Parts: sequence; structure tokens; C-alpha cells
Amino acid sequence: KEEPILRATQYIPGIVQLQQQFYDLYHRRLDKTEAAQITVGDFVRGLKIEHKKRLFCKKMNCVKTAWTLVKDKLPEYARVHVPPKYLQKTTWDDSLPLSYLIPTLTGPGVCTVALVDLLVGAHNDFMEKCHSELKKKQKTEWRKHKIPVSHIQQCHLLDYEHHLLSIVLSHCHYSLHHGKGQDVTYDYPALEKHLVDRFIHGKPLIQLEIPQVVYRKDVYSAMTFANIRKKVKPQVKLGNREQKDIINELRTTQNIRDCLDDVEIIIGFLSSGGGDANIELRKYVKRALKIEDRFKSKKALEYCHLGHILSLWETLSVQMSRNLTLAKQEPFDSLNKIFLQPLQTKDEGGEDQIGELNRFLRGIDLSPFLNLLYEFIETSVRHLDSQNKDWPLLDTLEAHLDQNGLDSLHPDIAKTFPVSITVSQAVATWKAVVFYQQN
Repeated sequence: KEEPILRATQYIPGIVQLQQQFYDLYHRRLDKTEAAQITVGDFVRGLKIEHKKRLFCKKMNCVKTAWTLVKDKLPEYARVHVPPKYLQKTTWDDSLPLSYLIPTLTGPGVCTVALVDLLVGAHNDFMEKCHSELKKKQKTEWRKHKIPVSHIQQCHLLDYEHHLLSIVLSHCHYSLHHGKGQDVTYDYPALEKHLVDRFIHGKPLIQLEIPQVVYRKDVYSAMTFANIRKKVKPQVKLGNREQKDIINELRTTQNIRDCLDDVEIIIGFLSSGGGDANIELRKYVKRALKIEDRFKSKKALEYCHLGHILSLWETLSVQMSRNLTLAKQEPFDSLNKIFLQPLQTKDEGGEDQIGELNRFLRGIDLSPFLNLLYEFIETSVRHLDSQNKDWPLLDTLEAHLDQNGLDSLHPDIAKTFPVSITVSQAVATWKAVVFYQQN
């Protein structure tokens, strides 16, 4: 019953190498939406060197073969849950979205994570059982040793599929007896010793360490930004002139997007590792990340230190999203649709939320409120569940500020913001502020 799982363990190195390849390529560099749009075929066509294509296809075959052997057993034996929809529909061909091969604990990337977890567990369990039996029989103690899964090679694994028959036959003796035909006997003690020496002795236990990719948008969390404010302090605002110079230099939405991609990578690293707020951004991207040549904004490299990184992110993000909003495009990609509900007007028979919001906006400084609302949507609303959709937007925003040690709302905002607007209308509110400011 469990033999197919054991047979599939021979494919662990290829699967793990593929996971590591995608981790190195895409950790904090790719958005979840992009990963779902790129197919395996697209990725292979992007590999210009023939040797790299062959190597990738070899690793891909390891995934496909192992999956075919064990997919029906994943629900029963795997510790990592794989949703039924992935078990039923996953075909490992060129049409498969790349997100299935990128190791994550949620979404389609869980497939290869569960696969490796199952195979490593099967290998280790088998080794433990074999040595337990050998200890009873031979009275010898097994000297256990572990090897990280990233260092595993074929010689560390059972890999018996193509060798077992020849070993059995080498200990098979044939004899002919007149009138009785062929007599077949096996030298079982010698066969057992050969099998133990070939497949059991010297084989390590495998230490499971799966690299888990963090998608670029996943760095947008209140905790990430709180970590930066704690580990890279003080965080200070860029001046209005510096902000305008950076935006004017980049000019197009695509250039802003490209620059923001690199800023998000920096945020991901600073959130986990911290840094000195006084270090020049130019030195950091050159020495630590080695991305100075591709960094789009030379003005940002000239003006900014690490203590400006959140202000730079805010400047670029808000400007890009303003451009998209004014062009009637969606500024918050991959956000749950439940948070994209429209504001009500008087004509719709409910409260005149748009009218109330416009009266509120006439009495406040628009730019700081717009920036605050944008960060709130990206770092907090993005991670809320649908059950939170009917929470009052004002109360949820105040709770967000309080939980993350940020300055409270100005009293005028807290008193006059429309109380009927809910979290589900956060994006519609942000868009309304953008159009109001533009007009």
C-alpha cells in the first residue's frame, strides 16, 4: 500500500532543486497575480540556454512522476493539507501556472511542499523501522546522522526501482532435475545482507527545510511596516520638493511601477534584518542588494537614506495608484472583491455617503489623509477576512493606528468622517478622495 510513496522518494533531489530555483528567482520579487498568469511553458520559453531548458525539464519530470505515484495518498498520509481542487485538477504540463511550482504554505504552491514533506517523512520512517528491526536481530546500535534536504543526493536515498530485480536474481540458484524440471532456490541470508548493505546502511535521515517564497505584495502588512519603524528608526518624511523631483523624473506609471518593485524588495529585507536609518539608499542597493544599475530613480538614490524608505514607498505607491485610478483602472490588484463595494448616493434610496464624504473632504488636508488611507488598505484591509467587511471604516482605521503605535487621527477627522462608510467601501472611499483632489 505504501510502496509507491517509497518508490517516489528517489525524486526528492529534483523536486527540492526546483523549489530552490524558484525561491532564488522569485522570493519577494514576484506578485501572486503575476505567478498565476505565467505558465510553465512561458517560463521554459524564457530560458535561452538549451542546457538550462533540459535541466528544468528533468526536474519537472521528477515532480510529475512523484505526483502521479502519490497524489491519491496525499489526503491520508500528508501532514500538509492539499485542497481537493489541486489534487483533482493539477496536470503538470506547459499550461500549468507557475504558482504551482513556487513553494508556499497557502494556494497552489502547497502542492510541491506537501509532496516533499510526504516523501521525506516516508524515507525517515522507513529508515527508522529498518534499523529498529536490525537492532533486534543483530544487537547493533544505529549511529544516526541527518542531512538537510537541500544537500540530499541520489546516493543518500533508497533508489531501488531499477536495481532491486538484479540484486534478487544475483542470489537466485537454478538446478535441473531429471523428470522434475527446473528448481529455483534463493540464498536468503546473503540476499538480506546485500539489500541491507545496498539500501539501508549509511543512509541518513533527512532534515526537512523547505524554502517558502514570500510574494511581493505579502510584504504589505502592518507588522512589516511596524518592524521597519522599530528596526530602522527614525523613519522620516521626504520633503515635498524631493517627492516631486522623484515623480517628475520617473514620469510614466510603468517607470514608477519598476522602481516600486525594487523598493518592495528593500522593504522585505529591512523588515527582517533591520538597518541603520542613516545609511544612504545608494550604498545599500549597491552593496547589500546589488541592484543599483537597474534602480529607476537616480533622484531617490541621491535624496534618500534608509530612514526615508517608507516615505519613498508611500510616494511611489500613492502616485502610481492615483494614476491608475484616474485612468479608470484598478489600483489595488489581488484585493478581495468584498472590499471593492461602491459608496451609496441619495438616488439609491440609502444614505448619501458620497455627499457626506465630499463635505468631510472640504475641511481636511487631503494629501496626508490619502496617504494614510492607502497604507491602511494595503497593510491592513488586504489581510482582513470577509467577516470584517461591515466594520465601520473609521473605527477600524483608528484601531489600526493604535495597534501599530502610530499617531491618532486628527480630532476633526474623527468627528466628521461619515460613520456609515464600512471597511467593504475602503477602496471606493480612496478613489473618491483621488477624484475629489484631482477636481
